[in-house]
Amino acid sequence: MFYNELSSTYDVIIDDVTPSLSGSRFAVSTIVSNLGNPPSPHTPPLVTSTTRWTINDEHAPTVFTTTELLWKQTNQSQASSYWQWRTVCYTSVDRNHKHSSDVKISMLVSTNTAQKKEMLLNPILRSYLRMDVLGGSSYWTSRVVFGSVGDGGYNATRYLYWVRHTT
Repeated sequence: MFYNELSSTYDVIIDDVTPSLSGSRFAVSTIVSNLGNPPSPHTPPLVTSTTRWTINDEHAPTVFTTTELLWKQTNQSQASSYWQWRTVCYTSVDRNHKHSSDVKISMLVSTNTAQKKEMLLNPILRSYLRMDVLGGSSYWTSRVVFGSVGDGGYNATRYLYWVRHTT
C-alpha cells in the first residue's frame, strides 16, 4: 500500500487463505469521510461515477473497464476526493483476461453512532489520522465485493488480486 497526505494506492492480495465455507467470497469495507468540512452528518457527498474502456495496463494486458468515482461536497464546486479501480479482480498471479472475475461496489451508507465508535477504535484508521480529526467527522461506508456467479468463488483458485487508487 502506498500512502501520503494526497493519495494512496491499495493492493489487495489474498493468497492461499483457508476460508470456512466452500463457496467463499471476499469483500473489503471502505470508509469515506468529509474530514474538516462536514456540510451535514446525514448528507453524503455527491458522487458521480464514470466507467471507461481501456487497454492501457502494462501489468495485465487486456481490454477492461476502469471506474472512477468523484466525491463533491454540497458546498464545493470541485471534487474533493477521487477513487479509481478496475472493475476486475484477478484469480491468478498471471493477471490476464482468462484469470479474471468481476468487482462490485455498493453505494455509500451513512454510519450510525455505534459504527462510528467502533471505527474510532480501529488501529489501522488511527494510524493514519489523529483522534481529534477522527472524532469530529461524519463517515459513510461502502463495500467492494470480489467475484461473480459461476466463477467458483475464492476456493476455485485460492488467489485474489485487486488494486484501487485514491486521491
